[in-house]
This record gives sequence, C-alpha cells and structure tokens, in this order.
Amino acid sequence: MVRNVIVCLAFIALTNGCKRGGQHEKPEEPPRPKVFAGDELPPLANQGLAQPGGTLVIAMGAEPPTLNYQLDPLDAWGKRIDELVMDSLARPNIITWKHEPHLAESWEISEDNLTLTFHLRKGVEWHDGKPFTADDVIFTFDKILSPTSKTMAIRSYLDALARYEKQDSHTVVFHLAEPYWYAFDAIAEIFIYPEHIYKKGDFNTHPANRAPIGTGPFRFHHWKTGEEIELRRNDNFYGNAPHLERLVFKYVPDPIVRTQLLRKGEVDVVEKVSPEEWRAITSEPDSGLRFWRLRHVPGSLQWIGWNQERPMFRDKRVRRAMTMLLDRHDVANNLRLGLDTVAESWFYPGSPEHDATIKPWPYDPEAAADLLDQAGWVDHDADGIRDKEGRPFEFTFLYPAGPPFYEQLASLMKSDFAKAGIEVKTARIEWAVYTERLRRHEFDACSLLWQMTPRNDPYQVWHSSEINGGSNYVSFRNSEADNLIESSRHEFDDEKRLKLYRRFNAILHEEQPYTMLFNRYNLSLVSKKFGGIVSTPYGVLNYSEFYLRASEPEPEPEPEPAQEREPEPAPAPEPAPAPEPEQKLKPATASPDNPTP
Repeated sequence: MVRNVIVCLAFIALTNGCKRGGQHEKPEEPPRPKVFAGDELPPLANQGLAQPGGTLVIAMGAEPPTLNYQLDPLDAWGKRIDELVMDSLARPNIITWKHEPHLAESWEISEDNLTLTFHLRKGVEWHDGKPFTADDVIFTFDKILSPTSKTMAIRSYLDALARYEKQDSHTVVFHLAEPYWYAFDAIAEIFIYPEHIYKKGDFNTHPANRAPIGTGPFRFHHWKTGEEIELRRNDNFYGNAPHLERLVFKYVPDPIVRTQLLRKGEVDVVEKVSPEEWRAITSEPDSGLRFWRLRHVPGSLQWIGWNQERPMFRDKRVRRAMTMLLDRHDVANNLRLGLDTVAESWFYPGSPEHDATIKPWPYDPEAAADLLDQAGWVDHDADGIRDKEGRPFEFTFLYPAGPPFYEQLASLMKSDFAKAGIEVKTARIEWAVYTERLRRHEFDACSLLWQMTPRNDPYQVWHSSEINGGSNYVSFRNSEADNLIESSRHEFDDEKRLKLYRRFNAILHEEQPYTMLFNRYNLSLVSKKFGGIVSTPYGVLNYSEFYLRASEPEPEPEPEPAQEREPEPAPAPEPAPAPEPEQKLKPATASPDNPTP
C-alpha cells in the first residue's frame, strides 16, 4: 500500500549510512545547561524499596481542551498525559536526548537519506486488546496529512514526505524528497493512533479524543470535567510496566490552593510552583522532611507577543520600544523573586544555537520614546496619549486566568507604558478560550511560556506559512527569516546550520516580534512518599518512573536549594546597540503556569 503526499516547502532526510535502531548515529546532542547548587536531585530521592501499586496525585494547573495532542500541540498538560497513554515509533531519552526504540524496535536509513524503514514490535496490543500493526501507522499519517484534519502544526514538519507504504504487517517505509536534518525526529515522535477506533467518525471531534486508547504504559480510565483525569497502569505494556497503579491529574487552577493541598497530603506533586509559594513552603521547618524540592533547568521561555496584524505593532521600531520600556531585570527579580534569568535568545539555553553574544535590549525609556517618535507615534493633541493619523496608541493585553504572574505583569505594563504615553487595557480569560483566541489572532498583545527542547526546528513558530494553522500567533513575516529557516532544514553540517540559526536569531533580536522576558526555572514539590523521581533536561518529571516507597531510609539532611537572589536594582541604562541587518521545536508547548510550539 502506497500513499502519495503533496510536497511543500521543505524536505526530509537524515544522517548518512544504513544504521539500526539504538545504534543509529545522530548529530551530537547539545550539552545540558549549567545547573546551580541545589538543582540536582537529592540522592535519597531514589532510595527505598519500591512498593507495588499506589496512587500519585498531580495538581494540574489547567484542564486540557483535548487528549489528542496532534490537534492541540500548544497545551502542555494534554501532551504530558498523552505521553503516558499513547506511544510513538521512537522517543528521545529524557536525559541524553538520543532516540530509543518504542513501537519500532529498529530502523534503517538509506545511504541517500531519502528512505526511512521502521521495523515494528510484534505482540504489542492496544489498551482494548486489539493488535498493533503497520495499518495503524499508515492510518495515523493519513489522518495527520489530511487537509481536513486540524493538524497543521504537526503537518508542517512532514512537508517533504513524498509517500509512505506498508511493506508487511510490521514494516513501514517512508520515502522523502530532499534532505531535512530533523526528519527522523519529526516522523518517529508522532503518536500513533488506532485505526479500528478512529476509522469511523471525524478525527477532529472523535469521542476518543477525550477517552484515548493507546499502547503506552498507562490506560485512560476517566475524565471528570473540571475535576480530574485518571489513568491506570497498563499491565500488558510491552516494556517495563510502571510501579504505580493510578495517576490522578487533579484540576486545581489556583496556585495557592495547589500548595495548600500538598501540605494537607491531598496531592503529591505540584509543578510550576509560584516563586512566592516556593519561598514560603521551603522556609517551613518541616518542608525538607516532607517534600523533595526541585529546581529544574531553565528550559522554558516567557515572552510577550505583539500581533503584527495590528497597525501599532507593524513597525519594528515600535516593537523594540515596547521591549525597552519594560525593565526585565526588575520583572525577573521582583515578580519572579530572582529565580529566573533574563532571556538572551529564542533557542534552548545552553544549546549551540543559543547565541549568548546577542545581548538583550536594555531598559531605556528615553531611547524607547525616541523610537516611538521616529515611528510617528507622538502626542499631537497633548492629551497624554501618543497618536498617529488620528489613532490613539492603546491596546489590550490578553492573558490567561490562573497564575498571579500574569496579573502582576499586566499591572506593570499598564503603569510603565502609561509613562510613555501608551494606554494599556487588560483582559483575563480562561485557558481554553485564550488559546483559541491566539490561534485566531484575536488579540493585540499576549504572553505565553514556551517549553523548549534541546533539538528543534523554528519553522512552526516563525515561518510565515505558519501564521494560519501553525504557532506563528504574532503573524511574524520576514522573507530573510523564511529563507534561513528553509535553508537550515536541508543543512546536515552542524556548524553551517548553526551559522544560519545565529543569523536568524539576530533577525529576531532586531525585529522583536516577541519581548523575550526570561528563561524560567520549573519549581516543583514532590511528596517524599515517592521515589524514582527523574527530572528531564527540559524541566518536567517522568511519572512513569515514580514508585511508592515501601521503606524509608534514615532521614539525612537534604541539600539546600539554590540560594535565592534578593531583588536588586536594574543596571544603569545603556545606549541601544546599533540595529543589525535583518518547533518543531517539536511543537513548543505551553500552559498558563507552564510550562508544553
């Protein structure tokens, strides 16, 4: 059976030679970013005998709109749950980032990098007992590539897939058009869906999107809307079955209530703890005895986006002025209590693509005012508000309900921008409505937290073709950036691709489609009833490895978390640098307190 696929902007291939599964050679992975004292997991976290069974309750800050991640790659919690229920042909090891066999037990890549052959595991069953075969893989790619499916964010990474075919019941072959360094990642990491479930009905609205049937280590059990999502252990999992019997994702939108429930023992894990709650709970005398306190690597990027469909934000001088009106050091030090670092780049911190030579624009209200004047936004009628061609400079900052950070940021923007003659209105809406507004570009300015990964392709977030259906929510258009992104997709030489990305990063720096605020650490608290705690390089926990500790070793002092910096004054304003010429990220994911294009 052969499927033909439209060949679009970029094309796919992989590393040279014909290789097998786990021995498959890939470009050297970027190093893990530097961590600070107290970041590493305490050694006792993985001691103690594993007791069979048990329930882990995770406080979930936002309820996902769907449990079909292919339809909503923006949602972090939906992805986290899907990763436990569904499975893919291969996945990156959460520590080394090298791909390991999953539903495919091995693979081969042709010498010309245009053919990928996956050999599927035999004996794998769906959670309802039906056998997993190559038909499910073919069906999944049919659905994802169908123009009727709302999967454009995923589809953008399969543009060069010319055709694919079922060779036999456990072999699938993908034929590519041109080389693409990210090809293996794009194909191998897609969740595979059961044909016998989805063949009847609409893929976009199928009931299984709220009650998924997968092949992963946990089975979906129930979803009580507004309350919880529960998973149960899959005892027929082809790999090592989890120790825990149940995972309960409890919907608790209020961050203060989440930590209150942790103290009471009603939840066992709170991720993305607010700085205020982190400081409060870690200062309690018994917190070191009751909770593992984890400060993960800063793999998330907090940003403010300026919708370039709006007249006031079409001029890059205005967008740069917006950035220079915000004291980001003050935001990091006071709103985040010094726990985060001002962002220098869109790429993952510590990766080769992350260009630390590009310094953030300084806080400089005077230089920002000059840029606004140059762009024609002047207070012509002396009413205190800048205007241009009769239009006052006013906009609405849209943000999601839940995390107090957004309320604080909105208040800061209103006051700081008012001093520059800009009126900021604010609108706070629920997460599901918020993400839909972003997809439709129905906002002036917004803010999100991307969860970044060490390997990614910026296409989905920044290419102009991704404005409609992708994750280019701010409608960023730049022909040079498009060309660089397209060229980088075909470049297998790491150094040459790095140069393209560095130039692309320089364009983002000058154009300022985002005001990149800071790289956020994920602060987590985990009950010491549990062991097997593994923190990934991108700052999330792998719940399939957790276990209930049957016996506890004699308590030992826990290493203190990294010392928090006291708020400090922002550095003196510097002259603005002279302007330079002008994921895939597997879709980065986000959540209101995220983190999960």
